[in-house]
Amino acid sequence: MTEDPQVDRYGFAAPNLVSLGNLSRDNARLEKWEDMLLRWEYNITRRADFLKKRIRKGVPDCLRGRVWSELAEIEKFRTQYAKDYYKNLSETECESIAVRDILLDINRTFPGHVLFKSNGDGQKSLFRVLKAFSLHDPELGYCQGMGFVTALFLMYMNEEDAFWLLEALMKKYNMRDFYMVGMPGIYKAFYKINSLFKNYLPTLWRHFIGLNIYPSLFASSWLMTLYVNAFPMDVALRILDIFFNEGPKIIFRVYLSVFKNTKDELLRLDCDGILDRIRTIPDSLIPDSVIKNTFKISLSRKKLKFLEEEYENSPNSEFMNW
Repeated sequence: MTEDPQVDRYGFAAPNLVSLGNLSRDNARLEKWEDMLLRWEYNITRRADFLKKRIRKGVPDCLRGRVWSELAEIEKFRTQYAKDYYKNLSETECESIAVRDILLDINRTFPGHVLFKSNGDGQKSLFRVLKAFSLHDPELGYCQGMGFVTALFLMYMNEEDAFWLLEALMKKYNMRDFYMVGMPGIYKAFYKINSLFKNYLPTLWRHFIGLNIYPSLFASSWLMTLYVNAFPMDVALRILDIFFNEGPKIIFRVYLSVFKNTKDELLRLDCDGILDRIRTIPDSLIPDSVIKNTFKISLSRKKLKFLEEEYENSPNSEFMNW
């Protein structure tokens, strides 16, 4: 029998693993978070600003599933249905286009993670959750980006909670249009990104446009998986901590921040150089730096709402390319 390879703290194969972290500090943070969870209703209603600061510093990894579920209010979605609703859906035999696509994608979803080994329990759980959701929302069915997000949920919670967190993602956080046929939400997001890019990074915008590159060109895989399949896991998790508390605005802030912090380098590159550099940007990202730089970007919900309405009513053709 061969031993499993070493894995990092998130469950991914890491043959050259080096132990990092301050155990004393981590334990102190964990105790604070456990106290906050004991008084969750008080903290979420009376100490929202304090809670926001704590979340921006990062949720302890062992509590992420619980904290995300509380922030997303998954119980509100669960209680709208019968007690065994998820169980019945997950056990339903089904042959559909969605199920076929799910089966095709399963082996491509985090193959380097110990939970999602070929034909392993994680893959079976992922299949059941995605199949159940395709039956729950047949108009949506299944879209590839959903697999990575759902797989991440399963790293932190059981199947049923992952199912309801996926429902919250679609309904509370308005991500459903990202995965609908035709992906209308993604195109709307592309429009916002191009507009914001011109506003926040005008010099880089002109450089890109001069090379016939639109900033939104790189957005699809980043946004559809909420950075989970694009950025290092420790960075993506910090983004998701904030996403579940503050909403989708964070995904646009992060996008702008990443390009702002590589602007000087990108301005010196030609088209091929830019494309090559952007592919390697995630390799150099450090969680605390990403979050710190992200919140240097001032972006209001009002601005995003304005761009959304502009896109729906009379889109600026300058931002319609991707």
